[in-house]
Amino acid sequence: AVRAIGERLREQLQLSLFGFDVIVADDGAQELYVIDVNYFPSYKELDDLSSQLRKHVKRQCGRQ
Repeated sequence: AVRAIGERLREQLQLSLFGFDVIVADDGAQELYVIDVNYFPSYKELDDLSSQLRKHVKRQCGRQ
């Protein structure tokens, strides 16, 4: 469900690098609500950020 939310945000906001926060409804409905979208969030948990970022930029520029 979270991945689908990310894909929808990517399409609607036309962003390729972003993060978002969700909360889960506590009424038992298991609904997710987006409460924050970050244009350039922290990537401290991503291994090898420089390599991953370089690959992403190349893909965005049409160069594999």
